[in-house]
Order: sequence, then C-alpha cells, then structure tokens
Amino acid sequence: CYDNPEITSHEKCRFYACTTISSEIKLKLNSRIKSMIISAGQYAVYTHKGSYSLLDLFYNAILKNLPPQYILGEGLILEHYLNSPVDTTEDELLTEVLLPVVRQEK
Repeated sequence: CYDNPEITSHEKCRFYACTTISSEIKLKLNSRIKSMIISAGQYAVYTHKGSYSLLDLFYNAILKNLPPQYILGEGLILEHYLNSPVDTTEDELLTEVLLPVVRQEK
C-alpha cells in the first residue's frame, strides 16, 4: 500500500493486490490489470493471528524487533493471507508478513 488509510480516503488509496501465477500473461499496455515480477531476496517472515485491524500494531512491533544482525531492505513488504474472513472468524485470521531484510556487515 502506498497510502496511509488513516489520512487518505479509501477511494484514493493505492496498493498492489497480487496473486501467484504459474506462467506469464500477455497483457496489453492499456489493460487495467498489470503484472509484475517480485525479485527474489531474503525475507523475515512473521505470522499475525487475529483481526486485520491489528496489523498496524503488529508491524510496529516487528519493525522494532528485527534481529540485530539485519536491517530492513528496500524490496516490497508483502502480506500473504492464509485464510479468509468469508469462512474464518476474525480472531482466527492468519496473515504472513514478509519483510525484506539485509544482513548487516560487521
């Protein structure tokens, strides 16, 4: 997400919504749907259990507690939703948060 939903109206928030595909899709330049390849890299993976509304607090906690030998990298921060609010209670929702990290040189 490029915008903070706390200060940007919902209709103006910009974000990437992604799905994994097994083969390249041929899209036209004027297509509303775009594709991208996420570069390989090293990620710290954390699992959040509970309401999506608590993810901001979760992010604050994990960003303050990265292992000391790592710093946040420049790649995209990713969220992988392991289940859905359609068939899962709010307190049982599982979200993987993948933070790009770089090992610090000593």
